[in-house]
Amino acid sequence: MGSVLTSVGWASPEWQILLTFIIALILLLAGGWLMGHFSWLSFSTVKLDENIGDYWSYLTEQERDWSCGEQEYYMASYGIELINDQCFKQLRDTKQDPARHLQGVHTYDLLAN
Repeated sequence: MGSVLTSVGWASPEWQILLTFIIALILLLAGGWLMGHFSWLSFSTVKLDENIGDYWSYLTEQERDWSCGEQEYYMASYGIELINDQCFKQLRDTKQDPARHLQGVHTYDLLAN
């Protein structure tokens, strides 16, 4: 096993690991200073206004009933919680937006394929 400073060291992955370590160390030590001077690289200044509601308001009553039934069945049969209590409450209580709805399959089950 050669050193990074010899010709044999450049053939091994040692130099790549050393370079990654050096870059990570620079970012760790000088990251705040770099972001202060290169703030134009930040994406946090972008404001998205897509005029969309939340997922629950786009479900039709049939899709909402199906999802509620799934949650109740899996909780009763297996004790498995598909979605947490807060999301389940939103699923039950949010009214459908009549102007919009999801098209296609509203859920995707990997095991169903």
